[in-house]
Amino acid sequence: MALSVRNIYQQQGISFPVISIRQHHEMHFGLPTSIKKAHSVFSSENDGNGFKCGCRKSNSLKLVILPKILTKEFGEVVPSWVSAAKRDSRTGAQIRTIKGVLTQSRISGTDFPLKPWHHSYDWNYFVKTDKQFFYLNSPANGKYDAKNKIAVMECEWDSKFVPLWSLPMPGDRIQVTGRWIYDCGHPKNGKHRSEIHPPKAVVSFREETDLFSGNKGLSRANQAIVYINKKGGYINQKINDQNYTFDLYLPPKPSDSSIPKFKVKKMIASAINPIITPFPSDDPKLLRVTIPLKGKNIPSENYGVIISGGWSDPKGIDAKHIKKVTVAVREAVFKKDKDPDGIIFKKKDEWYLYVGINGRWRLFESLDKGKRTLNHNVVLHLHKTQHVKISTNGYEADPIHDILGKSVGLSSKVASSSSLNSQERKTAGEGIRKGFLKLGTDLLEGGDIENDKIGIVNATFPSGKRSTNSVVTSNLGDYQITVNIT
Repeated sequence: MALSVRNIYQQQGISFPVISIRQHHEMHFGLPTSIKKAHSVFSSENDGNGFKCGCRKSNSLKLVILPKILTKEFGEVVPSWVSAAKRDSRTGAQIRTIKGVLTQSRISGTDFPLKPWHHSYDWNYFVKTDKQFFYLNSPANGKYDAKNKIAVMECEWDSKFVPLWSLPMPGDRIQVTGRWIYDCGHPKNGKHRSEIHPPKAVVSFREETDLFSGNKGLSRANQAIVYINKKGGYINQKINDQNYTFDLYLPPKPSDSSIPKFKVKKMIASAINPIITPFPSDDPKLLRVTIPLKGKNIPSENYGVIISGGWSDPKGIDAKHIKKVTVAVREAVFKKDKDPDGIIFKKKDEWYLYVGINGRWRLFESLDKGKRTLNHNVVLHLHKTQHVKISTNGYEADPIHDILGKSVGLSSKVASSSSLNSQERKTAGEGIRKGFLKLGTDLLEGGDIENDKIGIVNATFPSGKRSTNSVVTSNLGDYQITVNIT
């Protein structure tokens, strides 16, 4: 009789809850030979001390805008990120992979605006990591709980290089591969947040329906949305130095005689096809997927596919329970005035709102306060067990938005280095100073130059529920959206 991982753990005296290391050992870059030792190594956290890896104190770089009047400390900006693997003997490689569940999926809107740090704002993936990846978390990470091996890691990818079709929804399963770092800009009690920043590959999973060959109508499908890109913003990473592997679990069978089906939709033209194998072969529960990029020539330097996994259903058993659902986010009402009018001039708010419906995202730009028509309409075909998911987020832009992506004349290599010499730091400081002086009187007069954070909406509706004009308010109460489901 074959032993399960649980049996092996029990034989070696490992207490529960155990750390699952059965799948994708290569994600840990060097699995200890003893399972018991692996459990010990991968269940303990790193210390979160970014100063050991090259982060600087905030007062190590001061920008004098006006002598004795306006001085800003920007020491954590250069460098903003350092490799967390530098002082971690368990993990020599900078590139790491994490898996977990998304708690938030949103634009930042408050990033340091100048290149090479940012070309645009980061898209932030907040991942509640699975236990076998807890060791990559820092005590400064969100909802950190060492006893129960729970933490939320923030993964940040410059949104200029991330297409809307690839963006996941809160609550989705996700797998992120990229540079494992400490964020120097947000120390907390001497600890720094650990992140994947930037990613180079994101795989997210969602429930859908699809039409597979030989089936009578649509049937349930689970999808993997795969996006891989060399470009990350301030730093680029090789994407053909490894293969990317994951498991796509299959939905419930329509009948006992059903066999696995799958299809691939290429979102980015490529001659490289995923390798897809039902597993286990005698009674498949999932599809083992490999994106075989290692050593390949990838002219576009990015890769994107959506893989659907499901079952044969020639009698249309699933189709009987699948209905067309039209979802419309009809309008938004921005209730709070982020930029109040002056005595003479009326000021326009600039709300930037991302609206996602079951992974179909759209950006609405520069909206003024008050009621605004959106009409973001999506037609879905959902099984009675599936749901409509709606998510919104964004920011209200202020003068700092106008210098987003302006260059300070530094290379990304210098900006992210943990060992800058005094001249390089002086040059960096001067470049930052000149960039911020472009804000003019707003900065010199101490005005409100920073973008304003706005609330988020995460709403779920059963697929069978029909509603007209359901009003959902953001978690900060600053705006509301009207949803119509027919």
